[in-house]
Amino acid sequence: MFRCCRPTGSALLFALLLFALLSGSINYQNNLGFLLTFLLAGALFTGLAHTVRNRHALQPHIGDARPVFAGQTARFPIRFDNPARRARHAIEVVAGEHLLLTDLPADAQAEIELGLPMPRRGLHGSGPVEIASSYPLGLLRCRLPLEAQARVVVYPHPVAPPERDEVDPARPRSDGEGDEFRGFRRYRSGDSLRRVHWKGLARGLPLMSREHEQPREAQAVEWIDWESLPEADTELRLSWLCQRVLDAHGANRRYGLRLPGRRVEPASGDDHRHRCLTELATF
Repeated sequence: MFRCCRPTGSALLFALLLFALLSGSINYQNNLGFLLTFLLAGALFTGLAHTVRNRHALQPHIGDARPVFAGQTARFPIRFDNPARRARHAIEVVAGEHLLLTDLPADAQAEIELGLPMPRRGLHGSGPVEIASSYPLGLLRCRLPLEAQARVVVYPHPVAPPERDEVDPARPRSDGEGDEFRGFRRYRSGDSLRRVHWKGLARGLPLMSREHEQPREAQAVEWIDWESLPEADTELRLSWLCQRVLDAHGANRRYGLRLPGRRVEPASGDDHRHRCLTELATF
């Protein structure tokens, strides 16, 4: 049920027009004026009934948006349950200065996305969102504020950090040494004869060498550390760390994060990336 149904500015002008027509018809005893006045009044009340019916029993639900980076647009999914046997037309979704119009099919569910810009990092809400309708005549506006507040995590904007002179200890060894068998590759001059695949050569296969690597547990771990960065303001440092997290994740390395008063233990994968970026977003 609507919490607020108010006439629009057009409705007030329309009411003044009806009053003027009615006054003129009474003054001049004009039957055609009475007919026009009552016809327009009937259209007015019929349109108001359609406006209320168009929005009545519509059940909207807003969900959390997927994480985005600062400067991007967060898209909040809004699902509508329309149990009525008639379609709903010109449903308005209003969030501040943003307006979205949609039509909903009868006896069905529909989902739209409300895009809101996110200029700063952090944990943000969707802000006040309301569902409204002034269909079909635009004379009565019925609105229903959504009580639920959706949220979105906004990561810092990634910026390439200054070049580091030291060799990154987190890169896995690719020299073929180690205890864990990885596979075969073509023989290269200088390979140890102990690693030559002699059985394959005896079966007529090309000359191949075995490749080994360090077990995953034994590989070095990259620490993305706040203290390792040069002096800069907080937001720029967080942007540098964000880019380093993305680089480590893209290279499928194991990495941890150190911030003043916070620490994320080394791991890998999408969940670990989200956790590290969330720490940066809420720092």
